[in-house]
Amino acid sequence: MGSTASRLKEEVRKCYFRWGIPWNTPQIIAFSGGADSVALLYLLKEILSMEGVPVQTLTAAYYNHKFRPSPELEREMENNRRLCREWGVPLVIGEAEKDSLKEQALREKRSLEDTAREARYAFLEEVREEKKASHIVLAHHGDDQSETMISRFFQGSGLAGLGGIHSRQGDRLRPLLSFSKKELIRCLETEGIPWSEDSTNGDESIQRNSLRSGFIQAVAGEFPGYLTSLTNLSEKLHRYHRFLENLGNTQPWRSGEGRMTLDRGVFLSLDPAVREYTLYYAIDRLLAGQRLTGGKGRRLPYRFIRPLLGENPFAGLPLAGHGMRLYEDGRELILEISSGRVAGKSVSLRGESFIE
Repeated sequence: MGSTASRLKEEVRKCYFRWGIPWNTPQIIAFSGGADSVALLYLLKEILSMEGVPVQTLTAAYYNHKFRPSPELEREMENNRRLCREWGVPLVIGEAEKDSLKEQALREKRSLEDTAREARYAFLEEVREEKKASHIVLAHHGDDQSETMISRFFQGSGLAGLGGIHSRQGDRLRPLLSFSKKELIRCLETEGIPWSEDSTNGDESIQRNSLRSGFIQAVAGEFPGYLTSLTNLSEKLHRYHRFLENLGNTQPWRSGEGRMTLDRGVFLSLDPAVREYTLYYAIDRLLAGQRLTGGKGRRLPYRFIRPLLGENPFAGLPLAGHGMRLYEDGRELILEISSGRVAGKSVSLRGESFIE
């Protein structure tokens, strides 16, 4: 095994040790056939072999969105099947009906990227349940992390969004976040392992591709160590976010039918940062599995709660919009659901646009 692969393997081992996850734990690998997921599957199957654990505890799960030309997808699938067959790893394939995701995105007024991601994760969860696996392992790497953090910076995200992608998020694991894509490709080239290239990666009408080929290349030229710096920054921001979230979640809100109430004096006594977090906590509790109306549908705009974070927080009340209403009644701050709420799957409403 080449030195690059050895170093990557050791870092992946450290991740699992830190997470306390035994190697014989059944896991689903999100397998696209690209360099990142091929490298992930290769590293994990090598580690299992060295640990004396059957590689069949891994299951590669591939989802075909039907976005790309058939010849390209057929070549990709051929390589995926060959690699999994040679490595002894079970492969499960799922696919969308042609154009169904595009039609869904238009119908729900959502981005195609979000719709496709949701469909892929739903498939991965189905495979996880079918295989009785405890975790889904994803091949997001350091380049994905830097692109996410930089995008969210210019989108005006809060701490949760600026912290980027979590290395562990519930049953989802991302052991490659400290590696660049170049390192993963170098590993595959050294070991003589083929991978597939997604033709859409060269489409600069897609924001991530444009960001990668322009802005991030310029940043890398000025700050060669930017990837390590952003990795460290991500850890700090996630830590600060958890601290404020815990403070916000412990405030004495009282729940009633379609409303949450908090003593006016308690709210005034809070630092503005904690006010922000406790409002998002109350909104999450109140919606309990529903989407917000209007706009993005998945997040409450910061401008909605901003009036409550200043020196005179109640001057701008009442506030109404996005299916929510905020007002005061005597000594109570009241948050309630207004008409027109849209039913749907719940997501975190911390004012962020998450890329998972």
